[in-house]
Amino acid sequence: MKGCTVVVPSSLRKTMLQIIHEGHLGMDKCKIRARQSIFWPGINKQIEDLISKCEICIRNRRSQEKEPLILHPIKDLPWKKVGIDLFELYGEMYLIMVDYFSKFPEIPRLTDTKTESVIRKLKSLFARYGIPQIIMSYNGPQFNNYMFKKFEKYWDFKHITSSPLHPKSNGLARQADEDPFLALLNFRSTKIDGVESPAALLFGRDIRTKLPYSNIYLKPRKIIIGKVQNKWREKQIVQKGYYDRGSKEQCKMQKDYFVYLNTGRNGWIPTTIKDVADTPRSYFVESPHGEVIRRNSKDLYLPRTVRFQPEATPGPGQPDTSLQPPKIECSDPEKPTEVRTRSGRLVKTPNILTY
Repeated sequence: MKGCTVVVPSSLRKTMLQIIHEGHLGMDKCKIRARQSIFWPGINKQIEDLISKCEICIRNRRSQEKEPLILHPIKDLPWKKVGIDLFELYGEMYLIMVDYFSKFPEIPRLTDTKTESVIRKLKSLFARYGIPQIIMSYNGPQFNNYMFKKFEKYWDFKHITSSPLHPKSNGLARQADEDPFLALLNFRSTKIDGVESPAALLFGRDIRTKLPYSNIYLKPRKIIIGKVQNKWREKQIVQKGYYDRGSKEQCKMQKDYFVYLNTGRNGWIPTTIKDVADTPRSYFVESPHGEVIRRNSKDLYLPRTVRFQPEATPGPGQPDTSLQPPKIECSDPEKPTEVRTRSGRLVKTPNILTY
């Protein structure tokens, strides 16, 4: 006995683990069940190992925790980087384009959502404001095909897509899905965080609205770029602080890692990482239909016992190398090597059995 719990001998521990895991209640509840009645050294670790290998638990596990927010670099010029998106309003489709520096939005109407129509509108905007260096978009079919890649190469800009099923990384373009035209005019002419209006940041002057304006505000004036950058950077840091509450950095994965893919209704299914994408937290994996698709790390689960996909079945007498765990790099915060009191005394952690 250990307190009110029974210390289980080695010969019965495997059986007890199976009983604890009956019903697939999850890692925390299984530990709670064990603490109520039984104990042996290392029981928590063995419960974790058992559940991390259970196919039923993995298939029905909840979605991954959100990861810390990745901030977009603040550009030093307007119309250098823009975000684009599509949205529907009153039964009509619109293309929205927002400048990352000035926050200036453009919302032209589309006759349809075909790639040709999107490219035609983008050419019109480029002819008006110039060609941006970088375009951010979600991973929709209009922006992820041969025709758009040809347009990207010919017009000399870089196109970056967010991870499939993860459009948050293009969040600036999605914030403007409001009411067009008059509201759009008012938004463009209103100061953001006391800095300048989007129109002033883009054109160097304000634009006229229905409100009475002095001609002084409508004349071109000098915009201090460094001041604007510092203001946007301060706002980004505040937003990241709020967003990162409750977030957790996922382990970095590599090619040939064995992972589980979140398919939605069908739960988590086993698959293999085919390659690491250029964009952050994005990987190419094999779909249930045998296709190679790109997914964010949010939709991939790396089990505790990581293994490579076996390349060939070993012959008689040869060791099976399919279960070799590769080194996993996690961005865990550094822990202090020692803790001292105010008087300088070294605090030593007691070496006791815990469960």
